[in-house]
Amino acid sequence: MKIQILTKCGECGRPFGKRPRCYFCHGKPRTGAAVACLVCGTMIYVQPNQMKRMEGFYCSYTCKYQAERGKERVVGSRYVRKDGYVAIKTGIRSYQLEHRVIAEKALGRQLASDEQVHHLNGNKQDNRIENLQVLTNADHQRLHGHAITRSKLVTLTCQVCGVAYKKKPGRVSESRYCSIACLGKHNGELSRARHARNRALKGN
Repeated sequence: MKIQILTKCGECGRPFGKRPRCYFCHGKPRTGAAVACLVCGTMIYVQPNQMKRMEGFYCSYTCKYQAERGKERVVGSRYVRKDGYVAIKTGIRSYQLEHRVIAEKALGRQLASDEQVHHLNGNKQDNRIENLQVLTNADHQRLHGHAITRSKLVTLTCQVCGVAYKKKPGRVSESRYCSIACLGKHNGELSRARHARNRALKGN
């Protein structure tokens, strides 16, 4: 006697999944809603918990990524950073400073690495184009009265050739020579003096 294995429901005719059970006829009643995908329009079922979390807008990751690459999904995605500047979303997991984006759009090009955008009224969140001014890094620091930081070098004198040279304050204690050549001369003189002393001791 052969055992007949059912592959579809005998009541509604729907095919079974991994288990020989029809969840449409004998499963829990669905309390969600059927909505259309925002990209392709395919009808999908959204669970109640997804509706509470404002999820379930797309039928697949392909449609989700396609929508997030568009401008309509990133407009309004902005927040204020700890330093007071406003950052906006320009792509998937990509944020940029709003005042730099507005300045680049007005100029029609990307800002250089040494260019900064100055707020004329001092309000970092007022990113109107008439309130922005593109300056170089040096001009921006000079405008705000920032001191340009330069490393203070200490002038030393080489113990071999007597030439003056400069070193950072943290390297003063370990620096005695202006170059590796002078260091080699010093080490050679020490080596010759040591050998001469050893020969003198052996001769006695």
